[in-house]
Amino acid sequence: MNTYHEFMNLQQKYLAKQAMLEQEYLSVLKQTGYPVSPEELGSILIQRLITKMENEELPAGKSAVPINKATIEGCEVSKDLASSVLTKKIMKQLGDRIEYNGAGSFIICDGKNDLPKNLGMSRIIVNNIDEKRRPAEASAWLTEECLQKSPSSAAYAPPGYLAQYTLKNGINLYTRGHLIAATFGNVNGEWNAKTNNHLNIVTQTQWANQSSTESNKGQAYYEKILRTILANGGVVNYRVRPLYSDNAKIPSGNQLMARWFSFDDSGRPVDEDSFNVFVPNVQNGWEIDYASGQARKVKKQVS
Repeated sequence: MNTYHEFMNLQQKYLAKQAMLEQEYLSVLKQTGYPVSPEELGSILIQRLITKMENEELPAGKSAVPINKATIEGCEVSKDLASSVLTKKIMKQLGDRIEYNGAGSFIICDGKNDLPKNLGMSRIIVNNIDEKRRPAEASAWLTEECLQKSPSSAAYAPPGYLAQYTLKNGINLYTRGHLIAATFGNVNGEWNAKTNNHLNIVTQTQWANQSSTESNKGQAYYEKILRTILANGGVVNYRVRPLYSDNAKIPSGNQLMARWFSFDDSGRPVDEDSFNVFVPNVQNGWEIDYASGQARKVKKQVS
């Protein structure tokens, strides 16, 4: 192929990509209702791609498999970094027994919690805010019927969410983190994570929200456990508490508590297991001001 034909082929590919990007931008503009920066546009398009990939992997439309965006960058969280958010106020909220799990997060009270064993109709309650009008707690009764494919990310920017900080792979440092996961959010037609529920969304780092491996136990790791239980007919009592230091806009981390049940041959509930963990809202290589959302790059810590 001569140089002229090579040039024309490249030009056609460029024009096709340009037209596709223009269509995507118009779609995002319609979704958000306002012009977005190139950085935010890139973040939304990447999230759409990830959501598409998740949904293509779904067995029978039951649950999404998180794409581990954070660990792609090789940013495992060390014990020192994870512990950096454990201020006296946060530790007081967590209680006396706080044990590092070796994978970025903490086991609270030996993994036990006091969630009740009442088995009622599947429902979600996301209505608790604190005196500063921040999301304070989300509680859920979950059954298999609650599972759905992960919806596209909403345009709502929770307190502290700033789009100008990006990781080296081009993904935003911050993400819009659901307290009750979007894949759990289909409850009797009464509550659905596809709606823009401001009380259910906080600012999280990519690591805290997306990491889901044995060496990186972010929120997605524990949500994956619950999806498996629900897909196998279990019932889960689930609670998520974002914990804040003082007047911070961004939580220092989320405390996740779950208690799940199966049923014996007579239909009676059998107490299976539970977890009680704290996932710190950190990202290796970044220092975060939780009061404002401002962040700066620092030298990465080695686990």
